[in-house]
Amino acid sequence: MGGRAAVPVLMLAAVLIIAGAQPAAAQACAARKISATGATAQFALLAKMAARTAWSSKVAADQRLGSSYSTWLRGTERRLVCRKLDRRHLCLAIALPCRSARLHGQPALSAPAPSNPKQRPI
Repeated sequence: MGGRAAVPVLMLAAVLIIAGAQPAAAQACAARKISATGATAQFALLAKMAARTAWSSKVAADQRLGSSYSTWLRGTERRLVCRKLDRRHLCLAIALPCRSARLHGQPALSAPAPSNPKQRPI
């Protein structure tokens, strides 16, 4: 590989490493996965939404976790398992609940100050 081609590849690798490292540092997760079944629905999309809503409600009601852990998209290892029963759909939502570490007194990740004071951060 030539010298000119190696620089963009190394820059891309550095960006991916930095971007991949930040979410783990910015979240705190529960010790175990939570699962919940939603109501049946005529359409699979609605059954998935019902399962995610049931999961969020179950996590929010858990005294050890609460509403700060109840956001489905913040959870890790998310999985929806759906089945068609007659003409209805039923889904089970399974995920490891996580919360933002910033919500609970831990410092937010900050970008380094620009070297040129007139230059604004991206």
